[in-house]
Parts: sequence; C-alpha cells; structure tokens
Amino acid sequence: MLRQYPPHRMTVRLKDNSNCDILITVWEDYAIQLHDAIDKNLLLQEPLVVMLTLGKIKDATDGSQSQSSQSNVVEKFLQIAQDYYCLTVGIVDEIIINAPWSYDSCPNCTTTFDPSKGGSACRSCHTSVIDTVPRYKLNVRMEHNGDKGNFLLWDATCIKLFGKTAGECQDELIVDGDDIKVFPTCIDEILSKTWAVRFKFCSQLRQSSVLDVSEELHHIQSLIPTLGLR
Repeated sequence: MLRQYPPHRMTVRLKDNSNCDILITVWEDYAIQLHDAIDKNLLLQEPLVVMLTLGKIKDATDGSQSQSSQSNVVEKFLQIAQDYYCLTVGIVDEIIINAPWSYDSCPNCTTTFDPSKGGSACRSCHTSVIDTVPRYKLNVRMEHNGDKGNFLLWDATCIKLFGKTAGECQDELIVDGDDIKVFPTCIDEILSKTWAVRFKFCSQLRQSSVLDVSEELHHIQSLIPTLGLR
C-alpha cells in the first residue's frame, strides 16, 4: 500500500466576514500544516481561521471568477490590509535620539500644530487653537534574538509608562535648567526592559505604533511560543 504524503502545494478558498471569497495557495511546510488542520477538522466541522503573513496577491487568470470580480476582491483585501494589529515580544534596545521625544499638538485632538500659528484652526478637528500642548512621540528600537524593529510610543502609552504628561516632563527640565528638547531621565528607565507589545502597523507609512505594553512574565512567556518566536 502506497503511503500518501501531504501535498507540497495547496489551494483553498477563504471566505471573510462579508462573504467574499479569496483563493490562496500555500506551499511546503504551510501546505502540510494546513492539510493536517483540515484533516483533523473533518469530524469536528468547525470553522478554521487562517492568519496570513507575508502573502503575495496576484490577480486570477482562470475562469473561476471574472476579472472585474477578482479585482474587486483584491482591492478590498488590500484596503483591509493597510493596517495590521499585531503582537510581539522584545527588549527595548535603544532610544532613537535623532528624533524629538515630543511634539506640539492641538489641545482638542492629537494632530501636530505649529505654535506660531496660534489662533488658526486645526486641520483635523477644525477648532480654533490658541495654545498648543506637548505630547509624547517617542521612537524606540526593540530587539528579539537579533531581529530589530522601530516602534513609536505615543502620548497615552507614555503617560501610562512614565506616570506623567509630556508637559510635566518639560516643566521638570525647565526647573533643572535644561532645554525642553533634552530627553527626560524617565525615558532612560525603559531601556533593557522586556515587553509584550500590542501595536498597529500602518503599511502605507511603514510605521509601527505601540498601543499597549506589558511586563507581566506570563504574558511574555505565553506569547513567545504562540507567535513562533525563539
């Protein structure tokens, strides 16, 4: 009796929440993993969720769908894929000091606002701005087993980490006789910390914005095998 090996290429049809079909082809180890998952699910008959990473989109050339229909699906998929919400684990390896740690913002939203243009309207919320407020915009580099990436820590996350606003940090710098562009000492305290990080990656800007961090050991230990990190 010949032994049947799992396929090294497998094409399946996915259906999203809006009932649109997307054909995907997986190769080698991914094909084997998906083949095994489908086999195990034959008796359970439960929905299988497939998470796509590093995928390449190609217009269909066969007759399974019209060209316009397939293009609409691809266009919709690309639109959905502009922002990714992700999890990772890493060590804060470096504070990027060639970028400011704060910025001047509209007090009614988080949009950058030039203080010299006081009295004009904010381009986002359209309210009149007399005085701006400082907000955090901290650029850090994180590392995990030699892999490195830059992440932006914005106002809400930094206030949670440091327990003070950017304005309070600036006031402390002024009292100490330092320029407000000098990096506050509290920022140095996050160096070498290991975090489980939830972040949003904007593919259009190629930018990763941190939404939340955790130093809880059980969060970190559970994420490492879940994400396939070594």
